[in-house]
Amino acid sequence: MKSFFTICLQAVLFLITCRVMAQFFPTTPLSAVQLAANRNKALRQGVSKATTEKEAVNVPPKRDCVCSKIYDPVCASNNESYYNLCYLECRVPPSLNVTVVHQGNCIPF
Repeated sequence: MKSFFTICLQAVLFLITCRVMAQFFPTTPLSAVQLAANRNKALRQGVSKATTEKEAVNVPPKRDCVCSKIYDPVCASNNESYYNLCYLECRVPPSLNVTVVHQGNCIPF
């Protein structure tokens, strides 16, 4: 019985450790969501789908950031939604003066 308890305790500790460690590794924002947002924006602006997909896939991060994976979307003044505030600050250079308009996803036009 003691060995069963030990195995269960080790399994729980392993799962907790994995979950905590996942918060500290750099991640990429939801590229599929961004790709869809870029596609919708392109349709509104008359840009070809192929160009938008290529641009969206090849956009490198602005700088190295370590962001939490906690989903807390923000709508920025550039009318783009970001996974959370850290992703916004990481992906957009400060020189663009992009700010948070409201919590939650942006409403597409």
